[in-house]
Amino acid sequence: MIPWFDRLGQLLDSDDEVAARAYLEALGYDKSVEIRLAADTSQIDASIRAPDWDTVWWTVEEDARNLLQRDLHAQLGEKELMAKLSEQALQQDEAIYQAACRGLGSDSPLSRAAAGAGAMARYDHALASLAQMPATHVFMRKYRLVERGRWPLGVIRNVFCLY
Repeated sequence: MIPWFDRLGQLLDSDDEVAARAYLEALGYDKSVEIRLAADTSQIDASIRAPDWDTVWWTVEEDARNLLQRDLHAQLGEKELMAKLSEQALQQDEAIYQAACRGLGSDSPLSRAAAGAGAMARYDHALASLAQMPATHVFMRKYRLVERGRWPLGVIRNVFCLY
């Protein structure tokens, strides 16, 4: 079982930093991007609302998602692909939401945002897994952070923020 959001707010350890650096590398960032833990919910809110967030990570993930969806649709057909993805979603989405509420407050705007981010990470990981992508794939690396109980918030002014 995945420890959804179990380590929110806890100090980063060396494994978190390795996982974060691997994810950044898969996105195409170099080592100049600083990895920083959001100190509290006000910093989370500021991070997700920052008008100057770097669109590279978003674009790389969107392109990867679209490619995987297209290839899996061609390989499996729409009906089988949706069945496989739905099976995984039903098993985890409620657990993701409940964990976000435990970590960020019951049904708060931040808990809903975290649950959405977790569900998206789960979906992307399911796509990459179905396509048998290697551990170096961007979605596999992002999911490693999520598996560690973290919430990746994005890159803002050359700083990768997570909680």
